[in-house]
Amino acid sequence: MKTNGLKNTYYGQKITSFLLLKKIEIIEFLADDGIVSEVEGSSPLEYPNGQPNITYIAKFKSKKERDDLFNSMGNDPEWEKVWSKHPNPNAYVHSYGKFFKSIKKNN
Repeated sequence: MKTNGLKNTYYGQKITSFLLLKKIEIIEFLADDGIVSEVEGSSPLEYPNGQPNITYIAKFKSKKERDDLFNSMGNDPEWEKVWSKHPNPNAYVHSYGKFFKSIKKNN
């Protein structure tokens, strides 16, 4: 499924700005470049709505901080402005959260 990488990049910048406004440290933010996804492996899943178009890695102080932010977004006027820029606001939205800890040793 081919996507519009340029629209995703623009929208990704809006999400990044919103998270920075909320004082969330962005480690990395990636937007689909429009190249068709390659899905391989022993049990590959091709999702009916396509693969993720925007991926970000953010550093939260805790899961609670992340949960509080996400739970407040529906009532946040700044988030409503961001969502209004979505290239297809009626599109399927899939959110996937995964929490990690650093294994890098501090010197």
